[in-house]
Amino acid sequence: MEERDKNSNKKECLFSFDRINKYYLFPFISPIFCMLANFLLHLIRNKTTDKEINYEFALSIFINFTYIFGGLIYFISFIRTKTEETKENAIIYKNKNSLNLIYNVGPKKDKKIIFGILLLMSILLSIYIICISFSFGRTVLEKRIFYLFFISIFSRCILKNKIYKHQILSLALSFIGLIILFLPFFAKIKIDDIPINFCNIVSAIIYSLFLVLIKYLTLNYFVSPYLCLLLVGCFSLIINLFSFIIYSLIKSKDLAYLIPKFDSIQNQLGIRYYIYSSLSFIFYSLLQIFSFLVVYYFSPLLLVVTDIISPMLLWGLENIIETESYQDLIFKSIGYFIELIAAFIYNEIIICNFCNFNKYTKKCIEERQNKELNSLKMGENDNDNDTSFSSDIQ
Repeated sequence: MEERDKNSNKKECLFSFDRINKYYLFPFISPIFCMLANFLLHLIRNKTTDKEINYEFALSIFINFTYIFGGLIYFISFIRTKTEETKENAIIYKNKNSLNLIYNVGPKKDKKIIFGILLLMSILLSIYIICISFSFGRTVLEKRIFYLFFISIFSRCILKNKIYKHQILSLALSFIGLIILFLPFFAKIKIDDIPINFCNIVSAIIYSLFLVLIKYLTLNYFVSPYLCLLLVGCFSLIINLFSFIIYSLIKSKDLAYLIPKFDSIQNQLGIRYYIYSSLSFIFYSLLQIFSFLVVYYFSPLLLVVTDIISPMLLWGLENIIETESYQDLIFKSIGYFIELIAAFIYNEIIICNFCNFNKYTKKCIEERQNKELNSLKMGENDNDNDTSFSSDIQ
């Protein structure tokens, strides 16, 4: 009893820290690949001012192939899964009756619904890729604030997910940080940038629904995230090819728009052009893999909250190469710092021990479970003592 009183009298700190689980490294690895890929593409993009170069088509096809390349891992995991199933069936299921019984167990996959969801996801992805291809290198608003808002809505409506208090605190801090990051943007925006920013907002809504559908498809219909990545990439590639063919025929009445013209960049960069392009392709493919895994094992909202590390690191690298104005440096430093704290709170690396923000964190849930188990054990010991005492009296 005295030990309990001592523990209860101990004052808990306002903030505590928890060790990061190895699986929680996925959300932090994904933005690193995103930063590296975007940084290399920006190096290629900034080496020329030639207006004849059509980045939009090349970049959209480039991104589509990163989805397909990342999805090819499905065949590796598929082979491993089949090998394990064969071994288990050979050892455990020795007669036909048990084998038939086990194959009859489990939910049936409706292929029509799965195909419909995959087709919808492919259309959403193709529109999103086209939007970001046309906005690449332009002055655009940071989309992550819209991701936070619309993913929360879609997750609530489609996935029926609950949002706990510490997650609401993290989202609120993220919102404040992004508002601070927006302030330098409004000073740079031009009238010509308004239409592309409107498309940017639309693409944010589309991509938010896309991420939620990944979770819905893999969670409810047990589709492999690698297979989902592969099929969506293939379907989206076909849709984008047809879209750009129509666009080229309308714009120039031929297919000249689809012919890449990177001669000036290749002449300036030389062998670096191929190195940057290859590394960027690899990093983007890894980005797609880890993004799907984060959505599959955790949630779309976690991916977006943690992904703020990507523009923060990219801004740091670009600022080393080309320094910004003193005012922009202050706003972005404060904004990115708040975003980083928000990501740590959402990932439960920083735990706020006030206003019940820690109630549904993993650390506190485990502590409550341990206390309940200890109290049950104490109760069992007390009952044993009482029974032994009563038997001694008799």
